[in-house]
Amino acid sequence: MKSSAKKRIIKFVITFVLVALMATISVVALSACGEIRYDYYVLTTADNGDGTLTVTACTVVKDKPVVIPAEYKGKKVVALGDGSKAVFSGCEFTTLILEAGVQTINDNACKNWSTLTTLELNEGLERIGANAFSGCTALKNITVPKSVTGIGEGAFENTAWYKDQPNGKIIYVGSFLYEFKGNMAPNTVLTAEDINADTKYISDYAFSDCSGLKNIVLPEGLEKIGASAFKGCTSLESIDIPTTVNHVGEKAFSGCTLLSTVHIPAGIGDISSEMFYDCCGLNNVDIGDGIKSVGDSAFENCVGLTTISLPGSVKSIGAGAFKNCVKLQTVNDAQNVETLGDNAFNNCIALTDCVLSDKTKSVGAGAFDNCVTVTEVELPEDAESVGAGAFSNCINVEKITIKRNVEKKVSLSFGSEAFNNCFKLSGVCVDDLAAWCGYSFEDAVANPLYQAGKLYVDGVETEELVVPAGVKAIGAYAFVNGGFNKATLPESLESVGESAFKGCLHLKNGGVAIASADKWCGVQFDDPEANPLYYGEKLCVGEQEIKEITITEGVESVGAYAFYNCVSLTKITLPKTISHIGGCAFSGCAFLDEINIALGEQPEDWDGEWNDFCGTEVEGGTKINWTGEKKIKLTTNTIMAIVVGGILVVVVIVLLFMWLIRKIRKKIRGPQKTEEGKKEVAATEEKPAKEEKKEEAIAEKEEKESASTKEKKAAPAAKKKAKKEE
Repeated sequence: MKSSAKKRIIKFVITFVLVALMATISVVALSACGEIRYDYYVLTTADNGDGTLTVTACTVVKDKPVVIPAEYKGKKVVALGDGSKAVFSGCEFTTLILEAGVQTINDNACKNWSTLTTLELNEGLERIGANAFSGCTALKNITVPKSVTGIGEGAFENTAWYKDQPNGKIIYVGSFLYEFKGNMAPNTVLTAEDINADTKYISDYAFSDCSGLKNIVLPEGLEKIGASAFKGCTSLESIDIPTTVNHVGEKAFSGCTLLSTVHIPAGIGDISSEMFYDCCGLNNVDIGDGIKSVGDSAFENCVGLTTISLPGSVKSIGAGAFKNCVKLQTVNDAQNVETLGDNAFNNCIALTDCVLSDKTKSVGAGAFDNCVTVTEVELPEDAESVGAGAFSNCINVEKITIKRNVEKKVSLSFGSEAFNNCFKLSGVCVDDLAAWCGYSFEDAVANPLYQAGKLYVDGVETEELVVPAGVKAIGAYAFVNGGFNKATLPESLESVGESAFKGCLHLKNGGVAIASADKWCGVQFDDPEANPLYYGEKLCVGEQEIKEITITEGVESVGAYAFYNCVSLTKITLPKTISHIGGCAFSGCAFLDEINIALGEQPEDWDGEWNDFCGTEVEGGTKINWTGEKKIKLTTNTIMAIVVGGILVVVVIVLLFMWLIRKIRKKIRGPQKTEEGKKEVAATEEKPAKEEKKEEAIAEKEEKESASTKEKKAAPAAKKKAKKEE
């Protein structure tokens, strides 16, 4: 009974857990997906997270018209399909109606719906995606509302309507020039008369790969040219985009290799990505004032382009926008460009001047990589970042000028190897040395000084580096390879970044000047080459070279690498307030003979806190003196240690005393024990002999008794025998 009851309880618990789990899963699923139920069909919806819904699937019971509502329970239905799969897969009804307000039919939404015959689209619809109705083989009539502004590639491919359209002609859907169907004859010229006057939109891929198209005149009133509309029209020589056009899609003229002249009206707002990619014959571009940006790779590989003028309205040039324009020499009027994308002018080997305006804030990675004709670079005062390899391989750049606005205090960062292989760079010109100390360099080659070796401040070469008063930090690699004969650092200095003075070999000539040895002890150096003493070797306080330093009382620590490689130093005295000496504080001080530390004795944690990393490593032979009075602090722990130690000592003494007494007693009793031992041995030897004799006597007696007994037993037998014989 008990076993059966337990089993029932276990089954109940498992069932309860499974039901709860299923309920949880259902709640989670419903939070992502919902349903709109009608008498004959069910629509599955997805919540877009902004209060709107997208219909993603449909289940149909009867062949009745399916209506996609514009709203359901207070939420707008804005789209049909999720862009990846067909909504009506497996459905066999014939009529679809979209209520006014549904904005988008996404890619593939009604693809391969073979029973669809009637399609009703209403105002509010804005875009029909690629392949949206592709494969709807029974769909004969298509009417697109005026609100539609975009039709994707192949939206009506393989429909009954599409098959009915004549080959070799332009076909239209409402105000859309949908596409040129079939193969275009060579050297085709399309005039305005060849295109419907009410055409407002050219669909995506409308003339894609029409290699026979030589020229086309687009009608006034045209508003939009779709993505890849003329892509691969390898015979197209010129295009005049009407001023009424407000948008041109990406790759619209990509690969039009014979296109030589183009006018881009201001109304389009932006030059889209790859708009003229691989137009290798393009040599004349007129960009209207009002264009705000040049998209990524917009003119990439336009190898025939020699000059281009950018209106003042252009504020950004995208990644690779003019990459590999190997004949491009001049970019005019780019006075308001704020952002240059990665590789924007990469490999423009004929470009003579960098396209940097007074308002440029960001220069992308590789922006001017391999611009071998550029000889000078000037970064404006508002510049904030220079990307990795931005000027890499600019082998003829001789001068870099960096302007700063002291009042704005704009920080500036340089990416890895920003000036790699700038072999002819001979000078870096700055107008604010304090600002320079705060620049961020990702590595040594990010700093133009690495190649140049010479730093000019306000036009004057800096032979003796004097860091301005008030500077608290010097950034990593700040003065790498600088040709300074001497460095003077301010009392305000608190930290110096990694390898800040790496390669400053000439500092050996004049050394390093500081305002105060006490303050110097508190400077944080990130590594040995962050300290100018690494190369300077001698230390001056003011103008006075010092060999002996006395740090005044109150100073608590000597920072890591503080006197690293200070060859001139022979003696240093540290106060009793010192509590920490950083790693390698005195490393490389080859002539340091004596360190006096007024603590009285070496602290217990000398090998730990005081000697961290490679410690206060000094050259062999340096003597460390613990001067001053020894001070013992009788803390509670100290007193307890003394008491316990005393007790242990007393116990040890008592045990030792007892052991000695036992030793003495053993020596006194030694002879007596020897005599007694002999007697015991003799007694031991005699005892076996006596016992042996006793045993022999007993045995002899037993033999006699045995013989007597035998004789007594034998006598009657003999008598009896004698009688018989008689």
